[in-house]
Amino acid sequence: MSIKALGREVKGFEDEVWTANREQIVYEGLKAKFRDDEELKEKLLSTGDAILAECAVHDKVWGIGLSMKDPNRFNVDKWRGLSLLGNLIMQVREELRDERL
Repeated sequence: MSIKALGREVKGFEDEVWTANREQIVYEGLKAKFRDDEELKEKLLSTGDAILAECAVHDKVWGIGLSMKDPNRFNVDKWRGLSLLGNLIMQVREELRDERL
């Protein structure tokens, strides 16, 4: 079962609490994910300074609100979503890079 699917089954979910804490929670999960898997860490670091984003037409919170086929996906100013996931992954990448110095 995916993490998203598990999340949908949470009892007593409070959207305000989640919204206030979601970025820190996901950031900590991403840090653990990339620190614990050397191959994933190297793949992430190999992206250099590239802007990372999830092309998800129906996700305007974690994604950019555009599909992989949309030519506007390369223009940050045309994104329809917050790209929280991409931003958090780039923060993790920066932290991992700093740890190597």
